[in-house]
Amino acid sequence: MIHVIFTGGTIGSTVNVDGSIGTDKTAAYELIELYRKAGGEANLDVSMPINILSENLSSVHVLSIIEEVNDVLDGPDLDGIVITHGTDTLQYTAAILSYVFADSKVPIVMVSANRILSDPKSNGPVNFFFAVRFIMEWHGRGVFVSYCNDGESPMIHRGNRLGNPVVFSDYVYSVRGQFYGRYDCSADNAESWLEASYEPCDNYGVDPDNGEKLFGAKDCRLSSDTAGIMRVNAAPGMVYPHIPEKVRAVLLNSYHSGTICLDERMIAFLGEAHGRDIPVFLLGLSGDAAMYETIRSYDEYGIIPLYDCAPIAQYCKLWLLMSNDQELERMTGCYCEER
Repeated sequence: MIHVIFTGGTIGSTVNVDGSIGTDKTAAYELIELYRKAGGEANLDVSMPINILSENLSSVHVLSIIEEVNDVLDGPDLDGIVITHGTDTLQYTAAILSYVFADSKVPIVMVSANRILSDPKSNGPVNFFFAVRFIMEWHGRGVFVSYCNDGESPMIHRGNRLGNPVVFSDYVYSVRGQFYGRYDCSADNAESWLEASYEPCDNYGVDPDNGEKLFGAKDCRLSSDTAGIMRVNAAPGMVYPHIPEKVRAVLLNSYHSGTICLDERMIAFLGEAHGRDIPVFLLGLSGDAAMYETIRSYDEYGIIPLYDCAPIAQYCKLWLLMSNDQELERMTGCYCEER
């Protein structure tokens, strides 16, 4: 049996009388009907713990999803879980669930849609169909995302490997193009499963030193705000702000080559963080990138690179670490996405 958890989003929405798009409980069940019409035969059970547009996502909603997943996992005869979600904050929920349910014995697959289901151009039915198929064929365990960009094959992504949203686009990608697998839907291959060359390990929610889980699925906490996290995007001529009192860590987004401008303003900003024992983690640096002069200077200024990782996933990991009283040094452990 596959359990489907509906949470809202475009995949669970319809057009209102005023022309706006809003969630509609009946739209969620339309997805099941479309799956059946496409020839889907899996045994499905359903629940709907929340019903929101995903831009309104908060810690309360994420914890509701975690609680629902826990309840479903405790049930009998479970082959896997599908979670419908909006695309706006898909990366956040997928990353959090990836860390919390890193040791799940069954696959948990998230799906969303670029358009409402009544639109013939919606990819929602395709995303759902291949999420169910992925579970039935048992290609892996943990948390995944099933998504098909326009003109591309249906892709399966690791939940903590999703890249940042592309501006003015509803496409979903894995960082560095390292998707988990895809379905070849050409006529010659009859929708065959193709594994990617990149195969991440399953221990990204586990302390590599002792094998201990970082976040307990049953008792996981998620604070109502992230005042302890300061996110800064590097930009030419940047005037860096004062670091507020509540901040416990800084996430610094680099340029595409993993570089930032180490001018007097950046050095002053880093000096303030160092003086208050606030770690500064750098996002956007690849382990095989060209070694520019600025990169060689990072250690001198106390910058901690997080190599080859998905920025949103690192934000979510830091949020979880702070919420669950974990040491922030665990950001740099080898949990498969960093190196």
